[in-house]
Amino acid sequence: MLQKIVISLGCIAFAQGAFADPSVVEAWRDIRSAGVAGELLYELRQDGGRWVTTSPDWGTAMPVTVDGTNGFVEIMDEGTGGGSFRTQVVLWRMADGQPLVGIGETSYSPPYPDTTRVRFFGLEAGHGWEDWTGFVWPDLGIADFMTDDMTIADLKALKAIRAQVAVSLPQHGTSPVARLITPDTEIAAVCGGEDWFVPADPAPYLRYCSQLSGQLYREIHITWNKAEYQFEMGLPAR
Repeated sequence: MLQKIVISLGCIAFAQGAFADPSVVEAWRDIRSAGVAGELLYELRQDGGRWVTTSPDWGTAMPVTVDGTNGFVEIMDEGTGGGSFRTQVVLWRMADGQPLVGIGETSYSPPYPDTTRVRFFGLEAGHGWEDWTGFVWPDLGIADFMTDDMTIADLKALKAIRAQVAVSLPQHGTSPVARLITPDTEIAAVCGGEDWFVPADPAPYLRYCSQLSGQLYREIHITWNKAEYQFEMGLPAR
């Protein structure tokens, strides 16, 4: 499998006739139909000259961002008040015309992201769309935002306060961005002695305020390594 994806993302060029050349909308539809990504809820359609989908919560038409030129789709479903859900789809064409499709799904408990799932799909000769995430995407987690001198106890504290890693796929270029997200409003309440939010165990919050906050990295840019044919984490930044 890996040899079949030894192709360059550096030049996003069209190879006439070499491969099927789907648009980002067509690629999304094909992957949904193939079922290789599990349940993808949002069907894209045009209505009155604009792209829309139907929210599974509201049951009504919802506008969608479709940038066909840059191969980018974003669906922001505000839900019914219990949380929001963002879906991003990118279509990158490699030097030989082979498409690579990234799908990022982020759930929100307003105003903070909870989790992001990022997956990548490629066309496998004779098999159609397949999940290539394990070949091209790094194993990214909270620990990647910690300094070398931080401890397992620090990691446990971050998990206890529900720190998360949120990933944004780019509308332009091929460099996703990962960010460490912490529930700052709740943290401020605990550390400030406010009574509207009282966790069962305030110790991780207090540890974050007194020790961890200034040490952590906040952002990591993910870059495409043409030599290794996969995305790699850049240096973390504050």
